[in-house]
Amino acid sequence: MAESMPLLVSVFWGASYGLAKTAVAFYPVLGFLAIRFCITSFLFIPSWNKVARKQSFQTLKIGIPLGIILLSIFIAETYGLSLTLASNAAFLISLCVVFTPFVEWLMLKSGWLGGSMIVCASLWAALKR
Repeated sequence: MAESMPLLVSVFWGASYGLAKTAVAFYPVLGFLAIRFCITSFLFIPSWNKVARKQSFQTLKIGIPLGIILLSIFIAETYGLSLTLASNAAFLISLCVVFTPFVEWLMLKSGWLGGSMIVCASLWAALKR
């Protein structure tokens, strides 16, 4: 079961590029993102009601700047998706999954990845092309 969950996430994640590409062909990018963020906000309202008032302020204090960063990433990603093939966009964005451990290792100078990780990441990148 544990091994099938990443596969299921990959299927939905990969399918989302095709769906988003189709959506932005008929609807403006910013409008699409507004709908996407509004749906997400409404889905999280029940969990927000369970948060204490003091904790709500701390959550907003941290969450608003992070949300702005996330929004800017989604704007750039979705505009890029509207200008290229969904498969190209998915490939380029999924490279972040491969590069993240290397960047973390370079920035934090800890947790060397080991040879097997480098081989697996290289194989993955070669197979995706």
